[in-house]
Amino acid sequence: MISRTTCAIFLRRTAHNTVHRDARTSPLLKSSDGNHGAFRRSTLFLPFNLFLGLSLILFLVLSANPASARTYTAIVIDADTGSVLYESRPDTRNRPASLTKMMTLYMVFEAMRDGKLHPGQMLTVSRRAAGQTPSKLFLKEGRKISVEQAILSVVTKSANDSATILAEALGGTEFAFAQKMTAKAHELGMYRTQFRNATGLPNRRQFTTARDMAILARALRADFPEYFHYFATEQFQWGRRQFRNHNNLLGSYAGVNGIKTGYTRASGFNLTA
Repeated sequence: MISRTTCAIFLRRTAHNTVHRDARTSPLLKSSDGNHGAFRRSTLFLPFNLFLGLSLILFLVLSANPASARTYTAIVIDADTGSVLYESRPDTRNRPASLTKMMTLYMVFEAMRDGKLHPGQMLTVSRRAAGQTPSKLFLKEGRKISVEQAILSVVTKSANDSATILAEALGGTEFAFAQKMTAKAHELGMYRTQFRNATGLPNRRQFTTARDMAILARALRADFPEYFHYFATEQFQWGRRQFRNHNNLLGSYAGVNGIKTGYTRASGFNLTA
């Protein structure tokens, strides 16, 4: 998120997507006035999905190509008020990829706030965590990693093994934790979202929408100001290895302080910033 003022969400639409309509809306978002024209006149095209918070509306990045625009869904909100400034297919379902880890970290931050987890607390790597597919730290079964190290590796490297370790610490199993993630999502007003894992690795029953991810991005900032700084981490050192944050806007665009990238073949490229 670049500033306190706005947040924009984009998701690629694929052939497998459907639009899920729900009469309920989250109290975190307010209705749009439908004035889209001003945004379209000042847009650029990016060949990937984008979740972006902006300090100036004129810098909004959308597709200027009508054919390409139909491939994407988008929502732009005022992060302070929740007012919707722009939307295009915001309720079209898509697979969240590693943006799933935003909810994983929401649950971790909540546990830290409530004293159930501590930054220096050591967690043991399970066989399941060690066996996760990349992106990961390649942690060995039985090794230990601190809660804070796991958070930083999830934020920067998008480490699936670390996300699984955190999930198991809070839920016992990753699937049980994912059920808690879904319950929390619905509590926040993310009625079109369902989680089946903590990593974002492909699962046909895991989906979200642009609108729901806007709700989550805003909730992370509002509910955990003491932990939100983690998302601005540009590099993470693990042993002799150093990992750069996958979000290339960090350090290259003034004011960017997060949030998360994601990619699978099914979802396309995603960015929350």
